[in-house]
Amino acid sequence: MIRKLVVVLLAGVLCLLTARSVLGFERHIKVYNSPRNYTELTGEKIERFNEAHSLKVKVAAGELPPIEERLPEKPLVIEPFEKIGYYGGMLNTGTTWSGGYWIMGGAESGNLLGFDYDTAKVIPSILEKWEISEDAKTFTLYLRKGIKWSDGAPFTTNDILFQYEDVLMNKKLTPVFPSKFVVNEKPMKLEAIDDYTFRISFAAPYGAFPLMLYDYIWSPEWFKPKHHMKNFHPRYTSLENLEPLIKKAGFGKGEWWRLFLEMDGSNTWSLKPVCINFPRLSAWIMTDKPKPGITVFERNPYYWKVDCEGNQLPYIDKIRVELMSNPEVITMKILNGELNYQFELGIPNYPLFKENEERGGYRLLPLRTDLGTKVHYHLNLTYPDLGWRKIVQDKRFRIALSLGIDREKINDVVFLGLARPAQSTISTTSAFMEPEFITSYAQYDPKKANQLLDEMGLDKRDKEGWRLRPDGKRLTLPIDYQPQHELIEPTTEIVAKNWRELGIETSMKFSQPSLWGELQAANQIAVGVLQHCHAIDDNFIIVPVFEVPYEVFASFAPLWTLWYTTEGEKGEEPPAEIKRLFELRKIMLTTPSEKERSKAAKEILRSQAENLWHIGTVCDQPNLSVVAKNLQNCPENQEEYFAEWLQSNANQLFFER
Repeated sequence: MIRKLVVVLLAGVLCLLTARSVLGFERHIKVYNSPRNYTELTGEKIERFNEAHSLKVKVAAGELPPIEERLPEKPLVIEPFEKIGYYGGMLNTGTTWSGGYWIMGGAESGNLLGFDYDTAKVIPSILEKWEISEDAKTFTLYLRKGIKWSDGAPFTTNDILFQYEDVLMNKKLTPVFPSKFVVNEKPMKLEAIDDYTFRISFAAPYGAFPLMLYDYIWSPEWFKPKHHMKNFHPRYTSLENLEPLIKKAGFGKGEWWRLFLEMDGSNTWSLKPVCINFPRLSAWIMTDKPKPGITVFERNPYYWKVDCEGNQLPYIDKIRVELMSNPEVITMKILNGELNYQFELGIPNYPLFKENEERGGYRLLPLRTDLGTKVHYHLNLTYPDLGWRKIVQDKRFRIALSLGIDREKINDVVFLGLARPAQSTISTTSAFMEPEFITSYAQYDPKKANQLLDEMGLDKRDKEGWRLRPDGKRLTLPIDYQPQHELIEPTTEIVAKNWRELGIETSMKFSQPSLWGELQAANQIAVGVLQHCHAIDDNFIIVPVFEVPYEVFASFAPLWTLWYTTEGEKGEEPPAEIKRLFELRKIMLTTPSEKERSKAAKEILRSQAENLWHIGTVCDQPNLSVVAKNLQNCPENQEEYFAEWLQSNANQLFFER
């Protein structure tokens, strides 16, 4: 009875979500490039700037300059998701992994460009404007004048140039120049025009480059606070003066680069003590680690965004992130009302969270995500067992396995009937989506599956009823999975049972993520399991890792990947259709034409639909978020991958009084 109630409640919310989207529901905040731009587009005028009370106190005490001097000449104007907020309060959230603090504390890390999910286009952020040459080789970028680091130092092209010349181009600090900044085997060139203008050029067209200026993961690779980090670089501080610091840090004589990396607190994922009060451009900065596992972030007094009434963002004063041993601890703290913000909790605990809403003082939000296929499987097409490899390289075998999966049962049992049977592909909301991509071989048809297996010559069985390979050995499918999320194991149990019903001996083995990664890189995983996590358009263009085997961690053919990454020196040469995928990825990244980029993207996705490089299960599943009853400007019907929405919009969250 409880489970049926859960399905009805959640399905009702998701139906409402879909209806509101169809009716034109505004899912995102509006961004204006300056107060003047806001006035031009709305007719409203920002009369003056305001700040949090805690900052007013510091201004009055002479500890901070006035708000007008802390903001840039043209602050970015945000029209909040729901309404203008109130200042104050502390957000309490938790994580189970040491890099997880970025979810809140590392949010708003400072992207050169923003991203509008409605139009799928980049928008102004730290960059006020940008110009692209017709051949998409040269990009002229204009910083927002007057932005300051969190310690008040000016942010200029000196910080961009420092990162390029003294970090990226330094072999000690960057042994291998980042591949995303390399075109035709030549690294990008960067030059500063003045304090607020710089130019980046490539040896060949790089049409997707603006997306690199948006991606929050790469923000630290664009700039570092030169005024702070030059104190650990021999170009600006003599090695003689660095030696005492090197020795104190426990490094060998002259190992200045190890000291530099240790003192660099710009990494969005880091919780190192040096990150405390490290100069940032983010909405909050790390200010304290009161005890192990607890990290506190406080508002950045020099943050460069305001709302449409001139209030400097963020609204919330502090964020407290607690590192916890396991998800069960997070669940307990939610039920006890100790956490007032927690998202991506998954479906299984819905009844428990719903039952305890009043006790915990929160509201439960089912948020649809754009992760594409929640659980999908890849067969290693370059596995060392040549007899096994020959079978799985036959497309008919992969089609048979897909037809043998009872996706409706997975949806009903594991996802409470709230997902959608699907093939492995991009998000259903993608501009690149075609109906056949998601339905390809996704129906449950064990009769057809058995027919295909028999046609391949796999019709002979041993005395226990298992299918035999042409060489007489028993055909096996050893699935090696890792705990990316709690739904992988129950989904895989159903998939394994389905494949056994086809007469294929199928086993499951659990591996810790680090070991799984090592085995995958060593070409030792026969059947792998992953979550499709790059399924929205911008991420797919940059990292189509599931459809194109250019990165080993998600590759369905590690030896073909090795051949590609070593330019043919190692690994095994792939067939023409795989080489075509590599070519299409290059087109997606380089072409200045959006039409050509879309055409290449769809060809990649069509190849996946026809060849089943990965075999999917379900998509469009909701995730659960728990938020305090009085927490506002939190999208209750968000359709995107919420973490990505949050990383650029957390500044507008506030507590209703």
